[in-house]
Amino acid sequence: MPLLRLFIVTTSIALTLLFVRTARADRYNVPPGSSWETLAPKLKPGDEIVLAQGVHQPAVLTGVSGAPFAPIVIRSSGPNQLAEIAADRESIKLVDCRHIRIERILSRSPRRAGILIESTKPGASADITIEDALIVGPKGLAEESGIVARGVKDLAIRRCRIENPKNTAITIGDCDAVTIADVQIVARTDLSPSVAVRLEGRVWSTLIEKLQIAGPFVTVFELGTSEGTLVSATRTRADASTPSDAATSAPSQDTPKGNAANNAANDATNEATTATPQTSREPLVRFLTISNIRITGVRRLLDVGSVADASVRNVTLQEAHEEIYRIALPPAGRPGAALRMSECLMAWTPGALRRIGVVAEGANAKGFVLGGNLWWSAELPAALTLLGDAGQPFPGTVETPQTIDVDPKLDLRGLPTAESAKAYGYTPG
Repeated sequence: MPLLRLFIVTTSIALTLLFVRTARADRYNVPPGSSWETLAPKLKPGDEIVLAQGVHQPAVLTGVSGAPFAPIVIRSSGPNQLAEIAADRESIKLVDCRHIRIERILSRSPRRAGILIESTKPGASADITIEDALIVGPKGLAEESGIVARGVKDLAIRRCRIENPKNTAITIGDCDAVTIADVQIVARTDLSPSVAVRLEGRVWSTLIEKLQIAGPFVTVFELGTSEGTLVSATRTRADASTPSDAATSAPSQDTPKGNAANNAANDATNEATTATPQTSREPLVRFLTISNIRITGVRRLLDVGSVADASVRNVTLQEAHEEIYRIALPPAGRPGAALRMSECLMAWTPGALRRIGVVAEGANAKGFVLGGNLWWSAELPAALTLLGDAGQPFPGTVETPQTIDVDPKLDLRGLPTAESAKAYGYTPG
């Protein structure tokens, strides 16, 4: 009973403090055309920046912080409307911000990214949510576009749409605990954007689900093929030191932390160990789930470098015209691909697909595991030997025999109507 009483009293105090804090929150109504980044020094937990209908100036917010249960909200004035932010390098840029929610924003033709989140070190930005945003025609300056997040811990991108990116629709670099869900990514056929979703650098604990992707992307998911910019900066600084300096000096203010930890003790340990050059055998991307995705008209589904504890399942891919997956050579000092692909459905027009899978020279394909998947084209199974090298059409480890002789009879939504195929591919809703 004493413990229960203490719990009730503590909870009541916490809720009271939360109520008092949020009750004092302010709402800033911003008319079109006025500067709203000047509000940054005034913002406190629970405050709202409400953008009226019309076109607004872009904004850069630095060091702004809400609270875990009282985020600072940037949103449009109405629940069924988007607030447009004028084109610039970025429409909204957050630097070292925490506990921020962005809702119902329209970014049209930004030169670098519609929404950019940057950090001076991994984890300096945390608890960022982007919902119901529309980003149209990002130009992709410096090979970036759409939504870009670097060094963020606890990032959620939900119910957003990115149209006609020039380069990459979503870039996630050196982040921890990421959710990308219910997102639409589309590109015109006269464009040739490079990647729909790129995970670069150290990205751990990521869930990507319920995406709809269409257009001539070179690759849909590029995973762990390159070091992140924050990790690269640390390596450059450390390599410039003598070996003894790199081994004994304390982490500087801008030295990235290994932000996979969930508590301060682990953060401190990771900060100390990552001050030296990156020579560990730690994978770049780890604890990744890609699930329930529908894709049409791309060159390649996966480009996989240094990845571990990862799964790709219930993906429907129609009309890939290069290969389904590529196992890349991982960055120096990193382990290769350890990923399981299962319950996926791939369908293509005869003659459209060159190879089922490709292994880069020097890469190890054993960790790429194929569970049960359905592959369908009217050219199968006769053309199976033509879709792989040396009679091996499925590079990697084939854990379960692949189904190659069942026509899924896809409907207009890309759903199989054949009973024996209904266990494969994405499910709407």
